[in-house]
Amino acid sequence: MGMSGLDLIRAERVRQIHSEGYTREKDLGRHEQLAAAGTSYEQHSASPTPPSTWPWASEFWKPVDDEKRNLIRAGALYQAAADALDNLPLLFARHIEFIAARDRVSARLDEILAAEPVRMQPSEGFRR
Repeated sequence: MGMSGLDLIRAERVRQIHSEGYTREKDLGRHEQLAAAGTSYEQHSASPTPPSTWPWASEFWKPVDDEKRNLIRAGALYQAAADALDNLPLLFARHIEFIAARDRVSARLDEILAAEPVRMQPSEGFRR
């Protein structure tokens, strides 16, 4: 069995931390921007120009022609926003909102993954 939507989001978040250096400490105070970027990738990734929800300069708007990949990015950005609020009790409600957004994206990814055809790999049996 393949990875779930949540697994893919977590893997992307780990990649962001280790490959790009976007740690919780670096993201502190940027939770609203991260969530807005997540919303942008979740809802507007087919647009070649950044939507009004995009929080950064337009040259950083880089959706790809792959809904699944854009949703993985969105989920990881929501996770980053939630991570930035860890241990901040006054913002716990926002933390919960970001986790709910991540889970919503994860559920959409699971639907996409379930609809993908099963491919046969030599000597590996069936895989998605």
